[in-house]
Amino acid sequence: MKFNIKNYVIENIKELMVSGRMLSGVLVALFPAICMIATIVNSNNSTFYIKHVSNFYCMLGLIAAVLTSVYMINRDFSSNVISLIFNSKKNRLLYTIANVITTLIISILYSIIGILVCCIAKKIGVSGELKVSFLLGFAANFIIIILSYVLICNLLYLFKAKSSMIYTILTACILFLPNLVSNIVWGLDNEVINHIVENIPLYYYPIYAGSRPFSVLQYSIGGGLIVLMFCLVVKKSEKFD
Repeated sequence: MKFNIKNYVIENIKELMVSGRMLSGVLVALFPAICMIATIVNSNNSTFYIKHVSNFYCMLGLIAAVLTSVYMINRDFSSNVISLIFNSKKNRLLYTIANVITTLIISILYSIIGILVCCIAKKIGVSGELKVSFLLGFAANFIIIILSYVLICNLLYLFKAKSSMIYTILTACILFLPNLVSNIVWGLDNEVINHIVENIPLYYYPIYAGSRPFSVLQYSIGGGLIVLMFCLVVKKSEKFD
């Protein structure tokens, strides 16, 4: 039986909506940003501005968006439904494409909500410039980051990694690893090493997600990573049993 991408994507989004997983993920993403907005507005603090709001949205928003997307993959692998889907080489490719489309929809939704949060924050008195280029870059950053991390997680599932290990790696990569690397690299005071590290996706993804649009080079590297991970997932799925 041929795998139906359209039905799979629709059922995934419907399940996320009905089960409340999408809503709970969005609320988790909003919490730090709302706290930051409240702090700025109530204290009339000029130290913090609009990009602090976008950064605080990304703090948990990235994890929430990835976990929301990965939930479907985890469900299929843990329930062994994946063995029914992977009954032909073509279906394995179609399944990967369907998960990319589902992830794309979720990442667009989260990026739109993030943009709305920034616009509302600006409207109620949070200082700082809010240019169209920044908002478009914010959305592009979010989409590229979520697609990259979900494909990495998909590959780990194909290597039969445990969900707990995948979630731990994901959390460490988004919340802890960039800051740790930043502290080490900046302490070295070496421009060559700084330049190299600043163009490693797992570093600049979380660091610059809500701060500024990526550079052309960083977008190119991110796009290349997505293509590479997609090819690896498709290749590995062909050998999965």
